[in-house]
Amino acid sequence: IEGAEVNRTWYTIFEDEMCDFPAGWWTYNYGYTGSYWDMYYVDGRCAAQPNTYSDNMLTYMRINVDLTGAIDGRMAFKWRSDTESYYDYLVYEYSCDGGLIWRTGYGHRLSGYWNGTWYWNNVNLRKCAGYPDVTLSIGFMTDGSVTYPLAPAIDYVRVEKYQ
Repeated sequence: IEGAEVNRTWYTIFEDEMCDFPAGWWTYNYGYTGSYWDMYYVDGRCAAQPNTYSDNMLTYMRINVDLTGAIDGRMAFKWRSDTESYYDYLVYEYSCDGGLIWRTGYGHRLSGYWNGTWYWNNVNLRKCAGYPDVTLSIGFMTDGSVTYPLAPAIDYVRVEKYQ
């Protein structure tokens, strides 16, 4: 109906406090370094975290969500880090087509020592609005030199769609 008011709102379609991790997620370990994501207690809270912090590692945790019917989308996650600045990174990316093409960039990297503080990170998923097979990915990658005592940790992940 022309001129009819459309009631649009944000809907939470996925939420994970990481206490049952890796339920629903799958993990990847590139280069056979033995590193993988698992559930640990970090600062007294459930968190997903790589089981090691070693040289030349690349490990991801991924999950698929459905943004069918959405005109916008977003992911938020809570994280903390104690990594070698500018060399070892918590990375996040997304794919609108189930993993064929990844949306990444320098802005998708978090690195350094954050003094034990947990931070929120927000990811705009607007480019994937309307797609049924959106893959979200959070990973940890390191270089071949210095390692720190604590790999990054993810405490909470929430995905919402606007429709």
